[in-house]
Amino acid sequence: AKVKAEHSKREEMRDPNKVLRQNLKEASKGDRKEMITAYREENKAKHQEIKTQAQEVREEIRSLVETEATRTSDL
Repeated sequence: AKVKAEHSKREEMRDPNKVLRQNLKEASKGDRKEMITAYREENKAKHQEIKTQAQEVREEIRSLVETEATRTSDL
């Protein structure tokens, strides 16, 4: 369920990414910096949510797979 939620969040971000890339192609150098800054501010919360969910999924998988004898994350 967590993986599907993370995947859907990433899907939501694809459309704004496409729009940004298209606009960047047509923009001047000064406008590009402004557009990138605005994009980052607008989507900061979404990116943080995706990052948090990805970490939770990784930790959950590690807890299921690893045992004390085979801990590879401590290396």
